[in-house]
Amino acid sequence: MENSHAHAQEIAALKLEVERVAQLGRDQEVSALLGRILDLDPNHVPTLAVVAHRAFRQGDMETAHSAFQRMVDIDGSDPKEWINLALVCRNQKDEPGEQRALKRALSLDPRDLLGLILRADLLERQGKTHEAAAAHRAVATVAPPMERLHPDLKPAVQRALAFGDKYNREFAVFLDQFLEQEYKDHAGENLKRFRDSVDIMLG
Repeated sequence: MENSHAHAQEIAALKLEVERVAQLGRDQEVSALLGRILDLDPNHVPTLAVVAHRAFRQGDMETAHSAFQRMVDIDGSDPKEWINLALVCRNQKDEPGEQRALKRALSLDPRDLLGLILRADLLERQGKTHEAAAAHRAVATVAPPMERLHPDLKPAVQRALAFGDKYNREFAVFLDQFLEQEYKDHAGENLKRFRDSVDIMLG
């Protein structure tokens, strides 16, 4: 118990020192101090978060991935941590890892806007047009009005709306062409209700 208390005190002192040297811009010392905290407590989540975000900003995706992975392994109940892991996987061109992380994030919070945006983008990159269209529709459904959106998310939501509109237009043209022959084969029959149902389905 005494040893645990001593560790907690040492970690608290090291955290204060991290803040001090960070303000002075002494980056190497910050890294060394963070490493010392994790030597004392490898599962110290606040420090892992600092390490992960610093590494991500510096383009060190391997370190960022390792830290974010450790965070979700420790707890894994925060969808934001899974989304951060997905972003790292995306930068590493690790689509299976990105997909797993996004699936976990959205299982925890199915309405997480950033998670939905990233899933739609992934499906589009994978060439899964129909699934991507459904994912973009989910983005449009969940997103608040544009004036209430964070500026960083506006382009992605606008793109989701545009993708959905384009997909619907192209699908409507395809369906019209496909059904035209069916209409000819049933010439003389009253197809108004069927045509109306198709129009309603396509909005």
